[in-house]
Amino acid sequence: MKMDERGDGLDRRVFLGAAAGALAWGCGREAVRDSGAAPAAATAGSGAGTAARPAQIRIGQNENPYGPSPAALAAVRDAVAETYRYTDFEGELLAKIAARHGVTAEHVILGTGSYGVLIAAVAAVVERGTETIVPHPVYAAVERHAKTLGPVARVSLDRALRHDLDATAAAIRPATRLVYVCNPNNPTGTVVPSADLRAFCRRHAERVTIIVDEAYAEYVPDFSSMDALVRDGAPILVTRTFSKLYGLAGLRIGYAIAPPKLAAAVRSARGVDDLCWVSRAGTRAAIASLDDGSYVASIQREVGRERARLVSALERHGLTVPAPAANFVFFKHRRPEAVKAALAARGVLISAHDPSGGCRISIGLPSDMSAAIEALGAVLPSLA
Repeated sequence: MKMDERGDGLDRRVFLGAAAGALAWGCGREAVRDSGAAPAAATAGSGAGTAARPAQIRIGQNENPYGPSPAALAAVRDAVAETYRYTDFEGELLAKIAARHGVTAEHVILGTGSYGVLIAAVAAVVERGTETIVPHPVYAAVERHAKTLGPVARVSLDRALRHDLDATAAAIRPATRLVYVCNPNNPTGTVVPSADLRAFCRRHAERVTIIVDEAYAEYVPDFSSMDALVRDGAPILVTRTFSKLYGLAGLRIGYAIAPPKLAAAVRSARGVDDLCWVSRAGTRAAIASLDDGSYVASIQREVGRERARLVSALERHGLTVPAPAANFVFFKHRRPEAVKAALAARGVLISAHDPSGGCRISIGLPSDMSAAIEALGAVLPSLA
């Protein structure tokens, strides 16, 4: 084996070339052929190019089964040969995110998915003994961590399973420091009308800090973000992630935007340097993802078509489904855990939310959804 010029063993170029080739093989799925074509499916399991699908259909974690865009995969392949270096692309990513939302880099906080930013925001805002308000049901991260600092008040969703903003406003007390909104909401998939949410934020953001979690925003064509309020200086924090539509869940990268003073507080609670919280490959993949609008549109179309098919199937069984806007469908059921178990016995893995009395099914590949619809037809009549 050739020694490198320093004489310390394996030639770095040979080693990294082999590593790059291995990743290219693993990531080398068929790309989207054009903006009107369906994206190629990610292979089930690890997301790498394994030869066979596992027996189980995993449609309970809101993953994008088509995986990252071809541009993002190419960026990862380019980055693999540089994995011995620390990232130096965080500045470029900050600038691109800032331009996307019409803010400055000082407004942007990077994190390990939006989860990392949400937890840092709780730490920055909630003083020990003060209160947090969350909707119910909702993504649990904020509630779980806020409970370590003080009481958490739950506000039930309205009849359409959307955030009840009037009830939330009525729940705000002098001790309240943080209000959490997830839009589209997880697990129900519902969206609050943008005018209503904007009015709520303008009315109450001076009293409390408001987090608006927009993790699933990219699934909604022409989504109306609350980022304009951040540009206006309102003390709200808007979070986004590359884990959902962009398919980078395994690379753990997300961000938030907030007015500079609030952003600095969250950044301080998280840890000052952005480069400590993002990987080189993840940063490069995120940069490439933001430029690939055709892939976003193709995923929106694919998910929208399969989501409508699933909703129709559930409604044929007499189930009420709230209007879904993200890459999952929620339905009420008196025995959600039994539905989950019965489907799992048939190899279909979904999510059950016993406290909320419902099930959540993520949108998978067309073949996944056909299998799920067939399994639902077999188990739902016996569990009615």
